[in-house]
Amino acid sequence: MKKGKRITAWILLIIVLVILGFLSIVFFKNLKNQNEDDFVSDLNEMGSEVYAIYYYDEIAKEKTDDELKAYLKKFEEIGLKFDLVQLSNYSDDYAKKIDNFIRVHKDCSKEDTMVIIYPKEPYSSIDFTTEIQMECGYNK
Repeated sequence: MKKGKRITAWILLIIVLVILGFLSIVFFKNLKNQNEDDFVSDLNEMGSEVYAIYYYDEIAKEKTDDELKAYLKKFEEIGLKFDLVQLSNYSDDYAKKIDNFIRVHKDCSKEDTMVIIYPKEPYSSIDFTTEIQMECGYNK
């Protein structure tokens, strides 16, 4: 093979490798972002279930309707916070989802990543909004 053709072949090979590297970076970055978006959706679901099924029912057992409303009103602005450690304790399914996410996103804090539940009037088990706070070493 001539020297010119050999150099051209090497240049083409390098260009193809650079393009493949770039495409794989883009693909894996999108995959990681999709994984984060799915996890945020899972956190919303987990927080909603924990509040509606566990937390609200436990508080309602101990209080009259007026006491319950007064108690939940206190959290209307500051919210009830459930971090990943607490959410893991509610079910094995939650623990698996959280562990899988943390395994990939090692920079995420299990104590500072959380679901915040904001109760709202009329303060039933379904009257609330959620906010997700992600502490993963970057701003989402």
